[in-house]
Amino acid sequence: MIAALRSWMFRRDGTVAVEMALLALPLFMLLFGTIEYSRVYWAGQALRETAVKSARCMGIMSEPCSESDVYSEKKTIDYVTKEAEALGIRLLAADISLAKDATCWGQPGFSKVSVSYDFESPLRELVEAIGRGATLTAEACFPNQGG
Repeated sequence: MIAALRSWMFRRDGTVAVEMALLALPLFMLLFGTIEYSRVYWAGQALRETAVKSARCMGIMSEPCSESDVYSEKKTIDYVTKEAEALGIRLLAADISLAKDATCWGQPGFSKVSVSYDFESPLRELVEAIGRGATLTAEACFPNQGG
């Protein structure tokens, strides 16, 4: 009986399975955390790019943001949503804030675009734990060039 118990204690069958079971959870958390952080970072960059392009469109009175050289809020909102959608982000009109004559950095005469996006993730708690939060925001200003 003691010999059987002693031989059982020194067997190494299954040690790889036990080690894998102990390491699998941290490994997968690291893997999926890296993937989700990358997605959040990419979405933030896409929001910033959308805000910059939209503020420039407003500031120079470009055709997608104006009608007959007159600023159009509706066309600008359409432009912002199309630019964001081209980058894979779906924005609603409520997520967009436009100001044609804003003050930026203490200076008047800027077009300002602010956008917010509720990042959707199957690992929402992990994204919040990483520290980025689930709601992303971006803001951009461009000096007004047109009338």
